[in-house]
Order: sequence, then C-alpha cells, then structure tokens
Amino acid sequence: MKDTLYYIEPDKQFDVFKSVNNQLQNSGLFLFQYVQKELKLKNNNLFQFDLNKNYLTLRRYHELNNPIPFLTDRHIIKLIKSQNFFILESIFDIYTHCKKNQIITINRYFLLKK
Repeated sequence: MKDTLYYIEPDKQFDVFKSVNNQLQNSGLFLFQYVQKELKLKNNNLFQFDLNKNYLTLRRYHELNNPIPFLTDRHIIKLIKSQNFFILESIFDIYTHCKKNQIITINRYFLLKK
C-alpha cells in the first residue's frame, strides 16, 4: 500500500489494517508506505545535505492542491499493534523536489508479518 494511507481518515485506517489482517494467511506479509516528513532548504546551497542545519521542517504538505496530513510515529505504532503485526523491516526513502523550492520528502516503508 503505497501513497494511500494518509488519504484515509485516521480512525478508518484501523479498519484498513483490520481488513488487511483478515485477508492475510498466517505469516502473510503487508508492505505499506507513508510520507513521514518534508523538509525545505533554508538557503540556495544545493550541495549541503545536513538536515539538521540546512533544512526546516514543513508543517503542511508542499503540494497545496493535494494536501495530505503527516502521520505521527505514535499513530503508526498504534495501527501496527492494533492487529498484532510483527515488523520485519523498516526503511526510509528520501527524494527531492527540484522546482522553485528545494524540498526533501522522507518516506517510510514498513514490511509487516501477520
């Protein structure tokens, strides 16, 4: 489930996880992804990658015509625990938007096992 979870109302996300769990066989796998954070470059130096010094955390998703909420770690943990999934892997994917503003998007992927 890629680029989907944050479009579902938070309380309904629990229903989605329950439905996925019901469809999985024992030891079945569930992969999902969400945008964890977006950062905006403070200055125009495109070669500076120190996220703590050179970037600001965006509070709203950068595409205003397609707003999505950022999901908290606490909420994601509740979703995973609600169906007793086991976390096999958790990875981050970072990519940039190179238009007028330099934006870094940090995606998080979870591979869960029933």
